Amino acid sequence: TWGVIHGLLLLVGTAAVMIGFAAGLMYVIQAYRLKHKLPPKGKLRLPSLEWLQRFNRECLYVSAVLLLLGLLAGVVLKFNREAASVGWMDPLVLWSAVLFSWLVGVGAFEYAYRPAREGHKVVYLTLASGILLVVAMAIVLIYGHAGADTSKSEADAAWAGVFSPVMGVCFLVLGRPMFAFSARICGGERR
Repeated sequence: TWGVIHGLLLLVGTAAVMIGFAAGLMYVIQAYRLKHKLPPKGKLRLPSLEWLQRFNRECLYVSAVLLLLGLLAGVVLKFNREAASVGWMDPLVLWSAVLFSWLVGVGAFEYAYRPAREGHKVVYLTLASGILLVVAMAIVLIYGHAGADTSKSEADAAWAGVFSPVMGVCFLVLGRPMFAFSARICGGERR
């Protein structure tokens, strides 16, 4: 049952990130349309910028909570299994922790810094979250996870042994510039 809980929470959390990503794209399109005074194309009318902004923020918070619960269910699952097939250094486990850390960092940044809650800022952070999620999905496609075939060739095992530390170093190296970049974007326009 923990496996089902783990999978469902991560699935719904992933869906929340992607819905927020789609709302972010709608925000960018709507803002461009309004800035350039373009009429809506076709019969599709996008929601207001305020609604999209609020929805983006809510998706960010919901996805962070669901991913946290999914990761915790995965930890419980790992401890309950006698022979857990997914290690702590699995690329997907590490990248899920990176994605969760990013979402928590963005949420804390928005909470602490009021201008980050307004305008394009929340959208840019949500779009970055969607990109990180796409990387996590690519890792699933490349390496598989849990229920996937665990028989790896020697070359795959060697590559995974190289990839995990490299990904950790990349997170340490890129984490600070990513937060500095988001702080610069969000701090650039004060109201």
